[in-house]
Amino acid sequence: MLDRKDSQSMPTQQDISQYIHNPLWDLFYQYTIDQYLITPKYEFSKCSWEYGWNIKMKKRSKNIMYDLS
Repeated sequence: MLDRKDSQSMPTQQDISQYIHNPLWDLFYQYTIDQYLITPKYEFSKCSWEYGWNIKMKKRSKNIMYDLS
């Protein structure tokens, strides 16, 4: 199970899917990757506003989708 605040354990796509617990997430995630031809980046943010694991989906330095919260 995903612990957003554990910086030592990078989540897998399956962990994220279980954490979000919405069947539309998997469809959205795959559609975004296929449509925009991107590779999501998993990053741990220590920012006080969004502390924890985030997903960044960018194309040419522009955010397509961001965040796990």
